[in-house]
Amino acid sequence: VVKNVKAESTGKQVAVSWEIPETSSPAFAYKIEVFGNPECQGAPKAIAIQQDAHAYYSAKVSELSIQPGLLVESTPPAPVAAKNTAGDRLTGVVMARSDENIVVVRSTSSGLMRTTDGGKTWSAINGNLAGAANAVRSVAIHPANPAVMLRAAGRIVNGKWEGGLWKTTDGGKTWSKLDFEGDFDGIGPSALCGEVVAFDLKDPETLYVGTESKGCFKSTDGGATWTSLGVVGERITSVVVWPWNYVNPVAGRGRSHLCVTTCPDKWMLLLGRGKPAITTAGETAKSHVSHDNIKSLKVCHAREDVGFYNMTFDRMCQTPDAMRYATSYGLQHNVGGDMFAFPEAKHVEWMRPFTAVYGACLPGTKNGRCIAQALDPVNPERISVSQSWAFNWDWKKIQGSVPNGGLVAVTGEYRVGEKWWFVYTDGLYCSTNGGKNLTRVLDASGRQ
Repeated sequence: VVKNVKAESTGKQVAVSWEIPETSSPAFAYKIEVFGNPECQGAPKAIAIQQDAHAYYSAKVSELSIQPGLLVESTPPAPVAAKNTAGDRLTGVVMARSDENIVVVRSTSSGLMRTTDGGKTWSAINGNLAGAANAVRSVAIHPANPAVMLRAAGRIVNGKWEGGLWKTTDGGKTWSKLDFEGDFDGIGPSALCGEVVAFDLKDPETLYVGTESKGCFKSTDGGATWTSLGVVGERITSVVVWPWNYVNPVAGRGRSHLCVTTCPDKWMLLLGRGKPAITTAGETAKSHVSHDNIKSLKVCHAREDVGFYNMTFDRMCQTPDAMRYATSYGLQHNVGGDMFAFPEAKHVEWMRPFTAVYGACLPGTKNGRCIAQALDPVNPERISVSQSWAFNWDWKKIQGSVPNGGLVAVTGEYRVGEKWWFVYTDGLYCSTNGGKNLTRVLDASGRQ
């Protein structure tokens, strides 16, 4: 606990001092707030609050000057670029909401593989598709009927983009190409980012699709026709439907909610798969949200100093306005209109790209379990787990099959939160106890 906090004022300056015992963390950050209250009488006051590491005081201030520029010591270091992410590999994993035994993984060149028995056996579900159709950027499973899936895929071949959006209604035996003009990159750095195709959970005939440069689209007839939601010219890195309407209908207000993240070209270089083959002109990473039952999108956060790769809604944050972002500078969260990065003192990897973050339920409670880890962590033998608002995090040492690399993607069974799947840079892993023990199921290329 911070001790002996004092504030002294000369009328023009305020000096604040405090003592930090040796047993306290040196990583605390302090927020200084000055209130110019002409009615302030007596000595200024100072209060130090340990929980959020802020110190607040008030005093009478007659003069305040601000110098332009940025101090060298306040400039954040450059994030550490990821390694071991290149080549043909698994890039994502999704689980059927209606059956925890059905899991689908996507890859850069081998298309989709699926298990229907909880990972004991796997089979390709590509039908007659080949070439660019197997460079899968994203996959989505119908929330009630797992035989229905969407598949977004594409790549640049001889300087020309090839690909498209496909739908299956028979579990991947056959695929029909939809009339859709968006573009996808299942080969480049975007392949490591979040899913960009999604079913609406209240009305699965409504679909949402984010593209590499053509914007975000919505269909209300199962993919027969499409309307634009905007975001044209921005690289969309994740499209996430708020999943907690069934447990918190009051916060949902009877509507569907959506978050769409984007990322400029410069931040994609940190993912270790080279430059994006499809370039975008924007310099600002954004998150777009909807508050009108997804009739339109509006910018929630816009950042030039960070790139957004993925996001999740934590179960315990009982509002669709609370987001957890996987970014170029680590894991970040929002409070209202502001964003904050989790430092290493919060038991989260710091200044390293994150593409993997996911929130599910915590069994027997109203809380949630959120899991995340860096794409190239300092210590791959642990993961970050939160069971409190996705705000307080703990390192969990991995037992069983310990990965030798970073975490690309993660998903969990949303109702119970015990069964989880992890795509690491060295393969696919499964956990049946909330991430405590991992078992390696497939290698990095998808072989058993």
